[in-house]
Amino acid sequence: MAYLELRAVAKEFRTRDGTVRVLDGISFGARKGEFVTLFGPNGCGKTTLLNILAGFQEATSGTIRVGRGPPGGARSYMVFQNPNDSLFNWMTVEENISIAAGEQSRHEISETLDAIHVAGRMLACFRHHYPYQLSGGLKQLAVMARAVVFGPSLLLLDEPFSSLDCLTAADLEDTLLGMWEKTRQTVIFVSHDIDEAVYLADRIVVLSNQPARVNRIVDVRLPRPRRQGMKLSGEFQRTKRKVLDSCGERGE
Repeated sequence: MAYLELRAVAKEFRTRDGTVRVLDGISFGARKGEFVTLFGPNGCGKTTLLNILAGFQEATSGTIRVGRGPPGGARSYMVFQNPNDSLFNWMTVEENISIAAGEQSRHEISETLDAIHVAGRMLACFRHHYPYQLSGGLKQLAVMARAVVFGPSLLLLDEPFSSLDCLTAADLEDTLLGMWEKTRQTVIFVSHDIDEAVYLADRIVVLSNQPARVNRIVDVRLPRPRRQGMKLSGEFQRTKRKVLDSCGERGE
């Protein structure tokens, strides 16, 4: 049975000019521990859908189940596009991560970071730095490490690498996958970068222009663990073609 299930989810906003329909009958599911990417054009409603899954907004109609209950009831964590929206500037990296730990000791937090290898090693060098002293990539790494320490069953990521250069983004893609392979949380990752979407996901939910519908769900058959060199493989290119071919369709 799917851990996350959406059935005919719609979302409308009231404006001075009338009602705007952003989501139109979205249906898909995600198994426990599965990595699912939402792929679609800018402005199609991907972030709105993520906000609904996080419990920040309510759907206008349709049903959503996370675990055994509604959105917001499960232990979830959302990583935003801009890490400045998540980090407290008056706290060090270590303190920012520690606030997600609850009753965990610093030793337990350190062990958690060590378990995710690359993130632990990189952040250890900057644990006493403040966010304004970090690069954009290190800020986002700190946010992701805090998510791991928090230990959510549902991890929601809203284009977390969109503002980074391609080399830093590639490094953080691999870091995220390394963390996920240790924790096996259910992940919903929003992207409009086709290479990123294919590289990270088990399945890709391709959304149409607004009002968003599901055009197609594409299985990614690349083996894990993933390596950046796979982006040059024939299977990777075939999967990209399936996704791109689906973008011009109009879902049911």
